[in-house]
Amino acid sequence: MNVTELDPARDTLPGSLLFQLLGTAHSVTARLAEALAELGLSPGGLDLLTELAQARAGLPLAEPGGDDRRDLVVMLERDGLVQSRTDGAAGGRVTIALTSLGAAQQQAGAERLAGASRELARALDGVDGVALERALSALR
Repeated sequence: MNVTELDPARDTLPGSLLFQLLGTAHSVTARLAEALAELGLSPGGLDLLTELAQARAGLPLAEPGGDDRRDLVVMLERDGLVQSRTDGAAGGRVTIALTSLGAAQQQAGAERLAGASRELARALDGVDGVALERALSALR
């Protein structure tokens, strides 16, 4: 058997590379979600707050093509992080904007994300980053 071929019997055993990758992905995701949850944010919430912070202006509630953010916006609006408004000049289109509290939470979330990235970099210190990126890209 070629070394690059998968052996289904071996590769589905606990402890195999497949399970190690899945466990690592789950662990990293859980740690990030936990760090953001301490701020009252989800990864999706931070993504939207970051998008709004980068836009520096209101964004449409629903993107052309179907990106509907309504459920997430309702939660963020309830927490005072975003506000929605109807834009009369744009035919009544609903836009969402960051509040000052939302900007502060976005900054705090970005700092948590940066901290998690530094922690991951420390854990991988000494690993050939180019080879790791190549291997991970091949798995996509």
